[in-house]
Amino acid sequence: MASVTAETTHLMLNHNQLGDGGTRMLFHLLRTQCEARIEEINLNDCDIGDDGLRWIAEYLQGNTSLERLYLNGNRFQGDETAVTQFVDALNHSVLRLLSLSTNNALSDRFLTSFLPSLRAPHLRSLHMSMLGLTALSVPLLTNFLSSKAAKYLDVLTLNANSLGYAGVCSLISCVEQHPSALQTLELDANSVEGEEESPDGAKKWLKRLREALLRNALLKASARSAAMRTLHYARTVLNARAPSAPTTPPPFLELPTELHLLILRQVGDPQQHLSDAQFTRVVEFATGWEYDGPGGPVGRVRWLERVGCMYYERETE
Repeated sequence: MASVTAETTHLMLNHNQLGDGGTRMLFHLLRTQCEARIEEINLNDCDIGDDGLRWIAEYLQGNTSLERLYLNGNRFQGDETAVTQFVDALNHSVLRLLSLSTNNALSDRFLTSFLPSLRAPHLRSLHMSMLGLTALSVPLLTNFLSSKAAKYLDVLTLNANSLGYAGVCSLISCVEQHPSALQTLELDANSVEGEEESPDGAKKWLKRLREALLRNALLKASARSAAMRTLHYARTVLNARAPSAPTTPPPFLELPTELHLLILRQVGDPQQHLSDAQFTRVVEFATGWEYDGPGGPVGRVRWLERVGCMYYERETE
């Protein structure tokens, strides 16, 4: 830890045999003796087991800086207690990317404890390729993809599992039926030995997936644009004040607030790409004047996340 300074943001420790003991020492030191705000940690192929996962969870719980965590190729077994602790920590973190790929021993058992409890509002990219998943995990995956918990997710990789042709088709159908933020869904190499698969059918399903993901991208872009446009007009429409001089105020200012909001909705979001809840959050921000608002690409993203307009939100939610 001598090389970790207050300016350190990335830890690259891949292919070191840390094991559970080394992982415990590493994260204990990071929690108690490190002032750095670590944004990315790479622990691929470090011989970490379920006990090590508990120590990672303890560090992750309430952490406000770590955004990317790579845990590929370790020896996790999917112990229920360890997974429960880990997913709870994930839900109370700012992690944006989690990679668990090539942990073959996790299997369906892991997903049973992990996905139903996953409620990580900042998570955008989840990598679970080559986890030993089978068709038994398909209902868990479809339930997750159709839930509010998945609406934040941009990327999901499930390559090189054994979900089966029917399972892959079910996942694609789920994405079609439930618009979300998902931009990338990887399902390569999921065939099961002895299972019949039609090449033409596979091409058809792939085309349907591409179309569903393109729809998601267009809806998300439209929601973001509508939010920015609504903010622009809301600051003028809702914060206008009559002149102090004893003159007749413009007729517009004498309209009731309900009409102001209706006009704003028609001008800022004429295609109704924002849900009522999203529109309300933008309006509340515009009238609050907490700060000057989004500036630059990073500022826009953070603002859109703050008001919950990074994605297309289904009204049924």
